Amino acid sequence: MSDGAPTLAGTLVELLQARAAEAPGTLLYRHLARDGSVLQTLTRGQLARQSIDVAATLAPLAPPGSRAVLLFPGSFGFAPAFFGCQQAGVIAVPACPPLWGREDSEAHRKLWAIVREVAPRAVLSLSTLPTGVRDGLKAGCEQAGIAWIDVDRIEPGCGDGYDARLPAPHDLAYLQFTSGSTTDPKGVLISHANVLSNLACIRDGAQVDAQSSVASWLPCYHDMGLVTSLLSPLYDGFAATLMSPIDFLQSPLTWLSAISRYRVTHAGGPNFAFDLCAQAVKGKTPDLDLSAWRVAFNGSEPVRYATLQRFAAAFEPYGFDPRSFVACYGLAEATLGVCYDRARRGPRLGWLTPRRDEAMASPALTTIEPAVPDGPAVVCNGVPGAGQTVAIADPATGEPCPEGVEGEIWITGGSVGLGYWQRPDETERTFGAQLPGDPRRYLRTGDLGCLHGGELYVTGRLKDLMIIAGRNVHPADVEATLEGAHPGLRPQGSAVFTETVDGEPRMVVVAEAAMPYAGDEHHGAMTTAIRHAIASRHDLRPWAVVLVGNGSVPRTSSGKVRRQRCRADLADGRLPVLNAAELPRFAADPRDTP
Repeated sequence: MSDGAPTLAGTLVELLQARAAEAPGTLLYRHLARDGSVLQTLTRGQLARQSIDVAATLAPLAPPGSRAVLLFPGSFGFAPAFFGCQQAGVIAVPACPPLWGREDSEAHRKLWAIVREVAPRAVLSLSTLPTGVRDGLKAGCEQAGIAWIDVDRIEPGCGDGYDARLPAPHDLAYLQFTSGSTTDPKGVLISHANVLSNLACIRDGAQVDAQSSVASWLPCYHDMGLVTSLLSPLYDGFAATLMSPIDFLQSPLTWLSAISRYRVTHAGGPNFAFDLCAQAVKGKTPDLDLSAWRVAFNGSEPVRYATLQRFAAAFEPYGFDPRSFVACYGLAEATLGVCYDRARRGPRLGWLTPRRDEAMASPALTTIEPAVPDGPAVVCNGVPGAGQTVAIADPATGEPCPEGVEGEIWITGGSVGLGYWQRPDETERTFGAQLPGDPRRYLRTGDLGCLHGGELYVTGRLKDLMIIAGRNVHPADVEATLEGAHPGLRPQGSAVFTETVDGEPRMVVVAEAAMPYAGDEHHGAMTTAIRHAIASRHDLRPWAVVLVGNGSVPRTSSGKVRRQRCRADLADGRLPVLNAAELPRFAADPRDTP
């Protein structure tokens, strides 16, 4: 095996051992502080030695096949813990650590729900976790009989002489919990073979090689951060520059400065990250050179074209080439990446328009550029990567949809996980779908999309789809319309869903008001602007428009809007509503799940 060549390793343990043996002194990870200074560097050989120390410490506490929860707020310390689990034969369970000590917070509830579900024998974390958080979590673990290991306090060299366990390719490597945008998070079973298959898919789709480099703030407990920021650099033999997600949120331009300083070729994230950068640069003239950035991947569903336009307008003066945008599609159930739009072509659009030639509820993708019809624009997510097959099926019948007709996205291939942890019925429903005449088992993604010319266009989520007056309406399309409708509306700060009123589904809009517009005197104009924008663009009238405080719309760890959670929070009075006059209308009618 050599840098840039397809790997012959069959497991993550073999991959690490081979990479460390061929070039132990080669830089693998560079960890940055908030100000952009280097906190720590890690070579391939150092990662191999540190992870063996973790494995030797973990092995007496957790037998092979047991689970260990990984709690790391950033990338620092995560890689030795993750590969330590692999070499001890322990199933790693990355999880999001709470940021503060309140035990009734959503983050605490999610974490302890994962702990109860996977019954770990150990938790791996850092001694530098905030004191209030660490002490509370550690006490809870001790009470439950779970060992707590601070990986930064493990004695260097304690693993000398430890024989790493060598897993088989189809053994479990880790449990990746889903983001929970429409349902409760579930643990996806990811094998060594799954992740190596997906790394080959990413190499093909994102066009990475040993001369590539990546800069990432993505959290390692999230599938995008784990695979693109930690595993892909090891697989393809290049270096990664990493920073904390909290540091990125507080200083987005530090990420761009790292891309500039280290001549990074590959960097990206969810849609909101690009918007955050475009907002952060307003009124500033940073010293940036983004000309080396040739793959700017955007992994949201759906990718918003307006966001790409704003980012390009803001950073073309700094050398950014809009042709570098690569819209991609993936999900935890398929390890990560599924489809990629090829680099150096820039974003391309299609438009969804209702079918008028058949009595079908599903719209069809009937027009590709350059004309702009009346339907909502959809960004092309490209073609399936190596080893992946994508089909579009009618979610009710399981029959394949014709070319260009919207349906549920189904996937088969080596990257598709083995199922959900301890959920056999849901595993069979989700991972066991079959098309007529096709013996392969498909993953039902719950996402909606179209195939046109072999390329995928992701249009929304099946569970979020609204049917209003006989029309299929995607919440994301309406939410995108609200951007720019009024200066007081926070970008990407809305959630649209339906309530059943007198037996009919009615649209409800929850929108965040930016801080300067939180006063009562602005609410009437903002509500009117929202109603006018939706009526003009979609020929629909919202039943209720509810303004809430900045940052109130619930999101997943990757920034996806949790529309059904927002709906429940509004009904239960958990949202900080600013225009309470709308609430009597909302509360006056019985709630019924559409």
